[in-house]
Amino acid sequence: MQILSFERVSLQYPQGIEALKEVSFELKKGELFTLVGPNGSGKTTLLKLIYMELFPTRGTVRVKGFSSSKIRSRDIPCLRRRLGIVPQATELLEERDVFENVALAMRAVGGKGIRRRVWEVLSQTGLSSRARSSPHQLSGGEAKRVAIARALVNQPFLLLADEPTGGIDQERAEGILSLLKRINRQGTAILLATQDERVGQSLAGGILRIAQGRLI
Repeated sequence: MQILSFERVSLQYPQGIEALKEVSFELKKGELFTLVGPNGSGKTTLLKLIYMELFPTRGTVRVKGFSSSKIRSRDIPCLRRRLGIVPQATELLEERDVFENVALAMRAVGGKGIRRRVWEVLSQTGLSSRARSSPHQLSGGEAKRVAIARALVNQPFLLLADEPTGGIDQERAEGILSLLKRINRQGTAILLATQDERVGQSLAGGILRIAQGRLI
């Protein structure tokens, strides 16, 4: 079942810069794809089109029943609640412990069974022992795991991860990749953006290469 498609998508910023050019691909339920390209190649722009922070200048993005050409502004939060988004910056709330940082994502959408589900996802991401830790007590790899746990807690059909191994050492990066592979095996589709070609090779899913806004 197709859950994401780009149909000849281009995006031009008001300054005249064309960030994406005629991009077409599709992602099916349970698949894992790595989007590989240098800084400034259009990776983050492509992800923002999926959760509709940006909209195409030409072409159409379809995300499991939502279309960039037809979606109403009031329906965009509904789309985002069904996605798991892991941004480049972990953006954890310093005044909240790990448990509460993850729980807030459920509370924001009025989820039920919050305590049980948060403990489930903390166990899934190897963070049970860090549940009452503050963000400043975490390593870089642990903070990335919290961001992934927060993205998973509402059981998304698609996880979008922007440079999830950026800024951490190789051992912790390998731990993050092992976690993502395990999440994918459990049925969650993943689209991961990275500058590191080795990440795509390690994940062993599909690879999309992007340069200067084009898939190559």
